[in-house]
Amino acid sequence: NGHLTFTEPLYSYNPILKSDRDIIAPLWTDLDNRRGGSISYREDTSTAVLAQVTAAVKECFPNIPFAATSAFVATWDSVPYYNGGGVVTFQVVLAYSVHRSFILINYGDVAATTQSWLAGYHTVDSVNSYTIPVKSAPELSSSSNINVNGHWSFHVDGSPNLPTNFLSSGDGEIMNRPAEDGSSDVIFLQQPFKYFGRTYNQIFVSITFPTLAPLPVLHHLCSESGPKNLWLTPK
Repeated sequence: NGHLTFTEPLYSYNPILKSDRDIIAPLWTDLDNRRGGSISYREDTSTAVLAQVTAAVKECFPNIPFAATSAFVATWDSVPYYNGGGVVTFQVVLAYSVHRSFILINYGDVAATTQSWLAGYHTVDSVNSYTIPVKSAPELSSSSNINVNGHWSFHVDGSPNLPTNFLSSGDGEIMNRPAEDGSSDVIFLQQPFKYFGRTYNQIFVSITFPTLAPLPVLHHLCSESGPKNLWLTPK
């Protein structure tokens, strides 16, 4: 039914992303493979495929050091909707290494449907959730967050999107509370900091928006031409 789960199978064809499990749903709807098409999957560690997915990730997330060590590929090829009226073709690729994980979703021809459907991902704790913002299923093939129609990419391991020249997180690092707009309490320094003739023993780390909230930047964009050859051929 167009989704991936981890701890147990999900038999429901009624799409509800706010469920009690981790789920990746390139196109969650009621599909009927008995009437045609094919659904295939593989975990691929071949040099060619790892190079392909690594290049696709680096094109969209250039600040994140990454070299794929494995790729899980699932492809729905010309699978009919349960109620008839057309078929769908799409693919989801999990590109990952020991420390980094990405989701790449590729959409081919996606027919219109009157069935309920959803596309996106959701976590068991509801902290991370994203629904692809299109009004009809066929729009999945003509929309994108990486400047290439029909292709969506997401960084999902939870690590920050920091440039390679940034210092990585260390012991004792404290995360400011999002509920307080990222503002910190007073921080007492272990050693005084001299700042142009003045000496300080405390500091604040805060960002406040008293009038207008900022618009979130959900994902990095690829170059205008976009990455090439994002589809992986089923074997």
